[in-house]
Amino acid sequence: MLRRTLLISAVFFGVFSSSQLLSAPEPGSSLRLKRIVQTGVIKIGLQKIQPLYLEEEGRPGIDVELAHRIAADLGVKAEIVTGTPEELIERVTKGTIDLSLGGLSSTVNRGLQVRFTGPYILVTPAGLLNRLKIPEESASIDFPKRQINSLRDIQIPGKLVVGVRAGSTNEQILKADAKFSTFHIETFATNLDILTALDKNQIDLLVADDIWIRSALKNRPDIVSRFQPILGPYSEEHLSIAVPPGDAEYWMLIDFMVKEYRRTGVITQILERYIDVTRDVR
Repeated sequence: MLRRTLLISAVFFGVFSSSQLLSAPEPGSSLRLKRIVQTGVIKIGLQKIQPLYLEEEGRPGIDVELAHRIAADLGVKAEIVTGTPEELIERVTKGTIDLSLGGLSSTVNRGLQVRFTGPYILVTPAGLLNRLKIPEESASIDFPKRQINSLRDIQIPGKLVVGVRAGSTNEQILKADAKFSTFHIETFATNLDILTALDKNQIDLLVADDIWIRSALKNRPDIVSRFQPILGPYSEEHLSIAVPPGDAEYWMLIDFMVKEYRRTGVITQILERYIDVTRDVR
């Protein structure tokens, strides 16, 4: 126990001694971190229905793996607590859990309640479009071919039926952007429900984070034959870790760990187990 405490204290001293913006606190002054070390447990919140929380093919999921990696590097065990985004933000705000990830987008409103680290994954709203809805192109060699690289490029006559997860950032985007005002938007409980509706031709377009779509494409390569993946950037969304307010030292350590995981390729290695980050799926 003493060895672990000294190790964490040394990490804090290294992080804060290089900062020009904050006065260096006494090493190990974070009450939350002391409690985590003493109990040997860190409580981590995850979305139960978030696509990054997977339990298929014996794999725990991107965020589950990251949660256990954080715990292991702190020398403790992870206690997973699941809930909706609103429930997780409330629990982090009250300090009943030590941090939360699981596809939480960092927004200004949420940032007024909790403290966010830098992003561990960058995502964008993306889509799967029924190929039968794509207008036929002119056979003329001089006619420029229409490219549908991102959701912004969708220009299809008539009303398009779009499926999106209820309460998600993507639903808010679809309803706020005038470009999508002619779309008929239907909401579903999970992205898998949307994919089922797409398979049954009940909707024309599935909208979800690009990382979820890439995961679906890796599990079901046949999707591409019927549906066109639209994975180009529409807007940049940050998936970040939320920590309780009022403990700057603890926040800085978790933020530092996220930066190191990105710099050393830990995040990429986890992602590659679930998605094909290099394959052109258009």
